[in-house]
Amino acid sequence: MITITIKMKTDEYMQKIDKLFIKDTEMTKIDKGTYSSDKDVLLNCYDSAKQLMRRKWFRDNVISMFWNVDSDKGSDLVKHFSKRIAEGKIDVVS
Repeated sequence: MITITIKMKTDEYMQKIDKLFIKDTEMTKIDKGTYSSDKDVLLNCYDSAKQLMRRKWFRDNVISMFWNVDSDKGSDLVKHFSKRIAEGKIDVVS
């Protein structure tokens, strides 16, 4: 099972985030900003989180983005992707 939880400074972008994880990644919304699936969506979830981090509106408003995979204690995806952006391994868009 994979669960991703996103906290934002504003609810303004939650509809975009919902669409990405519910429709595009085929996860189930279990709470505001929390999506889960027991399907094989690990790569899709990672790619969706990466696509969000590429966007300035998301980086400017995200408080936290954690994912738990199976029994893993969870990983801070904001920290992970911010490091990859700083290293030039991920291009950002406005």
